[in-house]
Amino acid sequence: MGVTPVDERFLANPMHIGPSFNILMTEISSVAVGMGFGVIDAYEETLRKGVIPRGTTKRIDDRGYQVYYGEAVALLETARAALGRRGWAVHGGLRT
Repeated sequence: MGVTPVDERFLANPMHIGPSFNILMTEISSVAVGMGFGVIDAYEETLRKGVIPRGTTKRIDDRGYQVYYGEAVALLETARAALGRRGWAVHGGLRT
């Protein structure tokens, strides 16, 4: 019941150089960001259809709802950029 020596071929494989946790988390994060954009689409649809409770103003014209919408979109766009969906990773270099 001792320690089994690691095969040299295992260590030479570039896939085992570093942890794969980052790659796996990026995949999960990409799905979460996509779901967030789906929710934003549903929220925008609600804004266009709905009227403020006890009022006649549409939600899309109300500043409060616009602020929530803008903050959510900004956060999702930041998350998308952090995942490399825009800019350097997509275009093969820094955008000028």
